Amino acid sequence: MANEKKTLKQYYAEVVEVLEKQGKTELVDFINGRVELLDKKSANKKMTETQSKNAEEKEIIHSIFIANPALVLTVSDLLKTKEFAEKDYSNQKMSALVNQMVDSGELKKEKVKGRTYFSLNAEKVEG
Repeated sequence: MANEKKTLKQYYAEVVEVLEKQGKTELVDFINGRVELLDKKSANKKMTETQSKNAEEKEIIHSIFIANPALVLTVSDLLKTKEFAEKDYSNQKMSALVNQMVDSGELKKEKVKGRTYFSLNAEKVEG
């Protein structure tokens, strides 16, 4: 937790505390205005075209595993499924997508004799 980087908003909150103790309300108002601008900026962020396409692809991958919860596949096997057979995806692209799903807890990853297998994370589905 000590290595966690503080956000700009957290730094502003600390500055506001110090300034309030000193009674500098004009500077507090200025900092609060900056915090509002940060909130506004983060609220306007939209997914890029690539991010939205990747999200759709992850939904397809998830549906493949949901359809058969006992399914265990490699990236190559996943590329051979009917959902991806017609698409021109590289192993690297598919690997990146499934690893993002592993990081988010949707899938689990297991290495057996140098091959990496992916399956549905049952704990995530039940919970």
